[in-house]
Amino acid sequence: MTKSPPTAAGSTSCAKSEEYDLAYTEADPLVSFVLPTHKRYEALRDVALPSILAQTHANVEVVVVGDQAPAEDRGGDRFAGRPPRFATTNRTIRGPYPEDPSVRWYMIGSPPVQRRSPRWSAGRWIAAMADDDAVRPEFAEVLLAAAREGRFEKLLRATTG
Repeated sequence: MTKSPPTAAGSTSCAKSEEYDLAYTEADPLVSFVLPTHKRYEALRDVALPSILAQTHANVEVVVVGDQAPAEDRGGDRFAGRPPRFATTNRTIRGPYPEDPSVRWYMIGSPPVQRRSPRWSAGRWIAAMADDDAVRPEFAEVLLAAAREGRFEKLLRATTG
């Protein structure tokens, strides 16, 4: 029995478009890595980008999203060895984030950027990660295979520590 992925409301749906099915059937789908950043150019350059560039699934796109980042953090042309699909954008406002610093730490950059990721990226699959995250070389390949085999719409990221 073939299972249909859950919809946003949590129910299953049998009717999906051909475009939707390409995420599961296309031979070499584009995976977009979306990375929010704010005053963290060095972490982005030294940690996140090298791990993305080392992916065994080569069809990747990198989208760096400044969370009202200063100009020096948005210099995409400064990233040596960047993939052919590389884009930067910058949000004009930062947040909104909770006032409590112990809660804010968990949220900075992520929710506002993740909600808008499809607008900024071209990939059929989106890998959201932080500017100081590193992923294993097989990260995209393994998660993509699992998602396609199980026809899952979302898999959580796993970072190396």
